[in-house]
Amino acid sequence: MKPILLLILTISCGMCFGQTDTNSAANPAYSEILVVNEYLFAINNKGQITIWDLKTLDKKFEMQDTIPKFSTV
Repeated sequence: MKPILLLILTISCGMCFGQTDTNSAANPAYSEILVVNEYLFAINNKGQITIWDLKTLDKKFEMQDTIPKFSTV
């Protein structure tokens, strides 16, 4: 009984450590930032633009498509 339990525990721990980090894109680095009136425009290191409303601190737009890439705001 103990060898089977040890084997199951070893395999399950190996699967946990083998997973990739899915939160790596959660905090992208921004290369360009511009504030116009109550909006903040930012371009991340992948060339995608994100827009925040500074009054409500809500994200108004986040670019998901990677075909057009911006280099400056």
